Amino acid sequence: MDISLNIKPLSVNRAWHGKRFKSKDYEVYEKLMLVSLPAGKLPEPPYRVFYEFGLSSKLADWDNPCKPTQR
Repeated sequence: MDISLNIKPLSVNRAWHGKRFKSKDYEVYEKLMLVSLPAGKLPEPPYRVFYEFGLSSKLADWDNPCKPTQR
């Protein structure tokens, strides 16, 4: 099963208020991701997940978009 979500990743700086509290942007991002997933049953495990992000700079930290996406 292949699923693609064409959603701009959220930066870590926009995701958190301090170390423990999700920002409003993060809550909106989570809801957008969830409603974008197709309805239905998941196949039997094991699962594999591949992330592909487009970054605007060669100097961008590639780990930052992963953090809010996989929480």
